[in-house]
Amino acid sequence: MSAVIAHQSATLRRPKASRKSPKGATVEAASAATTAAVPVTITVPLSSLFLSPNNVRTVPPDGIDELAALIAAQGLLQPLVVTRADGAGSEVERYAVEAGGRRLRALQHLAQQGQLATDAAVECRLIPAERALEASLAENSGRQAMHPADQCDAFRALMEAGLSAEKIAERFGVTVRTVQQRLRLANVAPELVALYRSGELSLDQMQGLAVTDDHARQVAVWNQSSPWARGGYQLRAKLVESEVPANSDKVRFVGLDAYEAAGGAIRRDLFSTRDEAFLTDAALLGRLVAQRLEASTDAVKAEGWSWVQTHASFDYTERGKFSAIQPTERDFTEDEQAALDALRAELAKANADLEAAQERAEAASGADFEAAEAESERLDALTDTLHERIESLRKVRFVWTDADRARAGAVVTMSRGELQVIRGLVRPSEATAPGTGAEATSDAGTTTAEREKAGMSERLSHSVTSHRTAAMAATLMETPRMALVLLAWRMSCAIESDEYHTLGAMRISVSDNASVLDRHAPDLGDSQAGKALAQARARWTADLPRRAPDRLSWLMAQPEETLVELLAWCVACSFDTIQGSVGREPYGTTELARMLTLDCARWWRPSAEHFFALMPKARIAQVVAEALGEEAAKPIEKMKKDEAAKYAQAKLADTRWVPEPMRLGR
Repeated sequence: MSAVIAHQSATLRRPKASRKSPKGATVEAASAATTAAVPVTITVPLSSLFLSPNNVRTVPPDGIDELAALIAAQGLLQPLVVTRADGAGSEVERYAVEAGGRRLRALQHLAQQGQLATDAAVECRLIPAERALEASLAENSGRQAMHPADQCDAFRALMEAGLSAEKIAERFGVTVRTVQQRLRLANVAPELVALYRSGELSLDQMQGLAVTDDHARQVAVWNQSSPWARGGYQLRAKLVESEVPANSDKVRFVGLDAYEAAGGAIRRDLFSTRDEAFLTDAALLGRLVAQRLEASTDAVKAEGWSWVQTHASFDYTERGKFSAIQPTERDFTEDEQAALDALRAELAKANADLEAAQERAEAASGADFEAAEAESERLDALTDTLHERIESLRKVRFVWTDADRARAGAVVTMSRGELQVIRGLVRPSEATAPGTGAEATSDAGTTTAEREKAGMSERLSHSVTSHRTAAMAATLMETPRMALVLLAWRMSCAIESDEYHTLGAMRISVSDNASVLDRHAPDLGDSQAGKALAQARARWTADLPRRAPDRLSWLMAQPEETLVELLAWCVACSFDTIQGSVGREPYGTTELARMLTLDCARWWRPSAEHFFALMPKARIAQVVAEALGEEAAKPIEKMKKDEAAKYAQAKLADTRWVPEPMRLGR
């Protein structure tokens, strides 16, 4: 058999040979080699080879799969160096591999995979036993790994010779993505590759430069960057600054398919762990956004608004130019009330079933636990769906009258990649119309004396204002740019204002007030604001790297939208408008509420356990009367307090009533 394991396109299997050593020239050569100084080439069955204890490489090698693939594709190009392990003339000869342990492991791996016969002949160089340690040390000391640039050039040459990336990957035991990455590196400007070969440019920098195929831009960015601003992520950021990340709001709004159908090009970053892509035609994307917004205005105009505008972006600065009116609240129809009652009944049953499933899961194990856990997850999802359906049904009560539409308008815009229509906006020139402008926000001017009549204990005030804080935080996260405004406001006050230490509604000392809110409002997790904050925390806990250096690198690579969203969450976590004395809000609370156009009714509903139970029965009756009229409050006179609390919760469930401290910003 040939001294080299020949490459066969279909398989590397060999006919099985006798485990006894063949007699003749090979054995004679082997016998002679035990005393000769010059190594002798022999062939040995794979099953007769084992790793010598004299091998100087003690750390287990890696890359065995890749090496096995190379041997399978190219054959064994370098023989193993062996010594005889048995005395001459033994019936079964065995050989210790002194140099070539990785190759032996790769051959054994091929045999285990069925790609090579276990007794396939392997070319070896036989040396005397006294030279074993010397040979092992010489081979491991004399080798030098190929420079990555050389591998890049070799892969490119194979591609130019007609091999596909898939075929190259198969022959060299690497992934297709690895081949594509090497080919991308090979396409960096030649002068930069030369710097890479000489060690003046790192692999990280090469990967950053390879984000574009434009050699002139690569060289320009490299030459124009200061030595301390040439990190891979910094070079990459400069090269893609005119492009739009595929995960941006605009792209989600338009859709990649629509962008490509319009002739837009997409470039993918092969070196990103998040498989990032970038749209190279920002102008085209902007036109597509405008077209979709404009196409969506017809339906809004048909509603009868006095005017309709489109805004690709409608942040706080833009929204601040308008005042707003609120829709009129009407009664449910009989059908709507019946549907709402049915949903509530279904929700009550789902909650009871969920509690039972969770109890079963706590007491079970094994398959029973898994079944109960799966049932809990299903019921949990069902309760979320029912809550959403109930909330959607409640919204039908709020309607715009003809008078509203006659004096106000609507803006069609985009938010978080979704179409958004903001109705009931009043332009500055129309702000003096009845029921608009200052009138719409007059609640914010309620006097301290009036609020102190609210009849709230310190505990209840803490709870209500904790919910108000959470509502502010949740509202801010819906308008991330507001975080920039508030942060600039707070920091500028620290530099140029005597009031810095008294602006207590927003603490910018890098604080997290989540535990404070939970302590004062145990039911926060059940509110819509609490759920929004929990979801945001879960998102950022999952996305942000734990180590500070890794987090900084990750942040440098993020698009601006992601950074602003993260900033909004951080600023939201710093809000603290909690107060123990009604009417004495931390300074700046009213201003914050107005800027956010705060609507606490979106985020909170009064409950029997955590709201009404914390006030006297007489006050419960006052609340019901205030929200629904004196007739609705009369039954409370004959009820016990716990009965009255539950009655009030049910009665106010479908209203937008909130206590006085929550009416700021409306």
